[in-house]
Amino acid sequence: MIHMIIRWVWSNRVDGDMRDRAYISLFLRKNSITYPLVLPEQTHGNQVAIVQDSSQDIIPCVDGIITDRHIALGVLTADCLPILLYDKTHGVIGVVHAGWRGAYKNIIKSALDAMRTIGAQRDHIHVIIGPHIRSCCYSVDEQRKELFESAFGSSVIVCRDGRHAIELERVVTLELKEYGISDAKVMVDLDCTSCRNDRYFSYRRDGKESFGEQIAIIWFEK
Repeated sequence: MIHMIIRWVWSNRVDGDMRDRAYISLFLRKNSITYPLVLPEQTHGNQVAIVQDSSQDIIPCVDGIITDRHIALGVLTADCLPILLYDKTHGVIGVVHAGWRGAYKNIIKSALDAMRTIGAQRDHIHVIIGPHIRSCCYSVDEQRKELFESAFGSSVIVCRDGRHAIELERVVTLELKEYGISDAKVMVDLDCTSCRNDRYFSYRRDGKESFGEQIAIIWFEK
């Protein structure tokens, strides 16, 4: 058994819009991250790739990446869920970008399966869900509400002031529980990116022309 030291961090507004690689470089230096950084392209799908080296800094056509190497893995989000995964006993880490499409298509299960193919064990996997838009701000139309209610049950739907909203974090935690990941191994940041204008960018709040993105990064050290 390896017993790695796991590190993770995510940015906020004061760190800048992480779509600009210059801000990413500053953030890496600020947090003393010296390992090469690899990101998924993020296509709002459910594909996950295993990364064996840092020859590509962006892995195309995927929303999740997994590694057992000394590589920092990052994910960009503006409202979607940044999900960090790790098994420090067996030295496996991963990141997932989970928008509503990815969550609906069970991307978290794909990521967990990928982790296990390179040595992670179910009983040792931990999950961190970073800041994202929550049901207080994520209202949806009737069609999407019915889509999620049919797939995951009524507990993922919140009704408020005549509007329907989806609690995407609940969708993911239900899938984690079904997979065998206990609540004790799941950490959820309770900030809503749309509510917390002082801390986070939000696509839904700020709009297409003026939104920015956060970055969440995980890496391990011996």
